[in-house]
Amino acid sequence: MYITLSERKEANRYFWIVKGHLIPETWSNEQVLYILDAYFVRIWGNHENWLHEDGFEEAWQTRADLYRCSSMAERQSPKLRVEGSIPSSGANSRGYKRGQD
Repeated sequence: MYITLSERKEANRYFWIVKGHLIPETWSNEQVLYILDAYFVRIWGNHENWLHEDGFEEAWQTRADLYRCSSMAERQSPKLRVEGSIPSSGANSRGYKRGQD
């Protein structure tokens, strides 16, 4: 299973809203996917969450530049390999797929 750069950005945005900083670079892709699903549920009903996004784009841009540089240097796919098993249906542990209404 893979995680795209856009999924990683969204997980970092959720983490920023809740914790005020980016996900540590040492976290595995599986942990990042967990944040993407779990923090989505956590901030879903918080209609003021956008107030906590100040500074995210600047911080993310710095981190994304690092990902792009390493990706270009390795000449790999823009997707990052995930360790562990993720449901093949694309559904999270609650049975919902990202983008599902």
